[in-house]
Amino acid sequence: MKIIHCADIHLDSRLNSNFDSQKGDERRAEILNSFIRMVEYAASEKVDALVIAGDMFDTALVSKGTISTLFALIQSFPHITFYYLKGNHDDKNIHNLAELSNWVEFEEDWTTYCLSETERIYVTGAYRPQSDIVLRDDVVNIVVMHGQIAETDGVDLINLNRLRNKNIDYLALGHIHRHIDERLDVRGRYCYPGCLESRGFDECDTHGIVMLDTDKSGRLTGQFQKWGYRNAYRVNIDISECKDTYVAKELIANRLDSMGISCDDMIEIILCGEVDEEVWIEPEVIYAQLRDDYYLIRIKDKTRINIDIDRYKNEISLKGEFVRVVLNDTTIDEDTKLEVIGTGLRALAGEDL
Repeated sequence: MKIIHCADIHLDSRLNSNFDSQKGDERRAEILNSFIRMVEYAASEKVDALVIAGDMFDTALVSKGTISTLFALIQSFPHITFYYLKGNHDDKNIHNLAELSNWVEFEEDWTTYCLSETERIYVTGAYRPQSDIVLRDDVVNIVVMHGQIAETDGVDLINLNRLRNKNIDYLALGHIHRHIDERLDVRGRYCYPGCLESRGFDECDTHGIVMLDTDKSGRLTGQFQKWGYRNAYRVNIDISECKDTYVAKELIANRLDSMGISCDDMIEIILCGEVDEEVWIEPEVIYAQLRDDYYLIRIKDKTRINIDIDRYKNEISLKGEFVRVVLNDTTIDEDTKLEVIGTGLRALAGEDL
């Protein structure tokens, strides 16, 4: 029996923090299409069940177009049963998908469904469990939950200590947007597949789906598969040795090429290192030269200015007085002082900030 475990689809995400209106609309469509492709892939692989471990939607505001598409999609594949567990983003969502015969939802407390009587596979889930889980030891047990791994109980927290040695073969989790696969106990494992699609630069890690299957002995096996139209990267690039903007741009472009980043990907570049105070690197110019080479690019300047403080301590000038005032200020820390001094010196030198 084949089962797909996925989570954190986040359909109809607003996407206004990283994308403009046009790209936001495009990316929302890609997220929905990514889910559609997954279902079509499941059908081509003769998957019997699709387990969604929470956060199918992003907010309670879901477009009629998205809902109607989901209804049509699920109805088109009646041989696949969709097992859906609410996530923290789904609590207030009303979609009526439960009207469909092949859409099954878990309750607040533990609910168990039989996936296969012949292979003795059962799936149990709860999104606000009120009691300890009780499972048979003579069957294959898949358990579905949504939350953050923790050492204590709480809302959206999963206390693994309460789940160990409970006859769980596979703990299908959602909430963390990167792939994690770890041993739960001697018998079972727990797994986050991650989200289907990266929506920003907090989702740069590997993510996708897990294809579960049973071998001849009845043992459950799992294979992770990357998924998504685009990859997101956050890249730290040290530009300490660069003496001008053009050299910095060339360094960045070469680094991205060496990483195999494609034009369809999303990149956040963190400029770091120490730059001499006489050197003025302009991130806006670098962005203008690279923005057409990638689907989305963002540049953050986290460089520090390498300042010879001793040069200014005794200098009788406006710059010297400024440096001394900042150095004697007891209300700010040393790192902030260096930032203030660097910015101030460049302003006094007539640079546009």
